[in-house]
Amino acid sequence: MSRPAGTTKRTKEEVIQAVRATRGGVYQAARNLGVHASVLYDYAKRWPEILDVIREERGLLIDTAESKLHEAVNNGEAWAICFFLKTQGKSRGYVEKTQFVGDSDNPIKHEHEHGGNISLGIGLTPTDLRGIAGLLEEAGRGLHPDGPAEPVDNRKVIAG
Repeated sequence: MSRPAGTTKRTKEEVIQAVRATRGGVYQAARNLGVHASVLYDYAKRWPEILDVIREERGLLIDTAESKLHEAVNNGEAWAICFFLKTQGKSRGYVEKTQFVGDSDNPIKHEHEHGGNISLGIGLTPTDLRGIAGLLEEAGRGLHPDGPAEPVDNRKVIAG
């Protein structure tokens, strides 16, 4: 016997249980229920409590991951210390940034600061930049100092 249109094959409680069992993993929960993930999202639209459970389970999983990261930092694991400082220590100067420096008489140098005072640099001459600008123009990409805009003559933007 077929079900009338608009009815669900699963109850709200079954869907919630499947989502909890996968700690918020929608695709795995859907597979466990024998439905496509889009069907599970349809259930979540119909029953907002399901979306709340997805968010809660994902939040708990993030908490678990943060706890493991804290353990690794406390154990002195270099990767964890580096990751933590790059993501949480920015206000104290633990940042990675890219900076372009130069003037009209010298080539532009690309500097990449990594975790403080370490710099890596490559020099680009004005000829190099004009060549790059030409390639970009040929590829149909416009450079604009304020972000995407109408295509512009890249050589004029770089020349200043």
